[in-house]
Amino acid sequence: MRFTSSMSHDIRTPMNAIVGMTTLALANLDNTDKLEDYLYKISVSSQHLLSLINDILDMSQIEQSKIHLNLQAIRIEELLGNISSIMTTQAESMGLCFNIETGVFRHSRFTGDALRIKQILINLLSNAFKFTLEGGTVTFRIEELGAENGERVRYRFTVQDTGIGISDKLLSRLFEPFNRSEKVSKVEGTGLGLSITKGLVDLMGGTIQVESKQEQGTKFEVELEFDALLEQEQQPRNVHVEVESGDLSGYHFLLVEDNEINSEILGELLQMWGATFTLVCNGLQAVNEFNQSEPETYDAIFMDIQMPVMNGYEATREIRKLAHPDAASIPIFAMTANAFAQDVRNALEAGMNAHISKPVEMDLLYSTVSKYLKKKTDPPQD
Repeated sequence: MRFTSSMSHDIRTPMNAIVGMTTLALANLDNTDKLEDYLYKISVSSQHLLSLINDILDMSQIEQSKIHLNLQAIRIEELLGNISSIMTTQAESMGLCFNIETGVFRHSRFTGDALRIKQILINLLSNAFKFTLEGGTVTFRIEELGAENGERVRYRFTVQDTGIGISDKLLSRLFEPFNRSEKVSKVEGTGLGLSITKGLVDLMGGTIQVESKQEQGTKFEVELEFDALLEQEQQPRNVHVEVESGDLSGYHFLLVEDNEINSEILGELLQMWGATFTLVCNGLQAVNEFNQSEPETYDAIFMDIQMPVMNGYEATREIRKLAHPDAASIPIFAMTANAFAQDVRNALEAGMNAHISKPVEMDLLYSTVSKYLKKKTDPPQD
């Protein structure tokens, strides 16, 4: 009952904003200023709703022990840089002083789940920001500790604020779901953030501790240990590509999507970049369309997963088995709302080249697709 009540309130709040602002936008199509404001508020509420849904799904996965870590090479400086770029702007907009303190890293690279580590740290920083008044200070401190095993690396991440603090009563059950004091009940969120954080820390075999005094602030300390990467094992640094506009002129794609709105969104993005596409509505249609096409008709396939008749995994396996000249080499991208680590593995095991989760991030879509496309040669000039 408590779960239903909490979720009903927290989900209905942004949904009400989305529905209401959409109604107002439709009534003011000729007023550009109002329309822009309504669309901005719809976007903000949509992102908030998405974060609520992600929290609920994460909590469910943690409780059922179904979360799998997606291990990869990580560079600690790059990880901290990503977090800094996300949180610094937020701190400035809230009128907070945000300090980042780092020690000397003897091991700068290790193997871990970058997404989940960032989720832990951003959850803690976001909480600190929420409960620190304007003019207050939030400090993010990172230091390397000595690991007992020389092939391991241990880090301590500290988030300390000068905020309103936590009462002793709430502190004793801080990591239980849906715990929010009445004093901060108007702060948006599911009340699942710290429960998820604790679950992820436990999953990684780490520890989390908290100290707090009301009206004086709160300090969280997280210690996590990973396999260190030796110099010869260190992988090239991943470069994040910022894309404001792209150019896919001359490329033609096969879109496999049964949802009309989703296909419209992806189709519009591709057309913005100068590409063309053919749309089919299920996996079987995709297999038949590709099999009947001339060689090099399609440069890549965007494949939804959950579809009628034949799903995306089945369709990909069938395409890879075809005698078509491009069957083995054509890039196939999973386009799906299934965004857990296991979903990524399922896509790769089915024969797909990459996994792009919905809602689609424009720059990530472009950078991912660009890595797999063959370069178009310019036609000979007369």
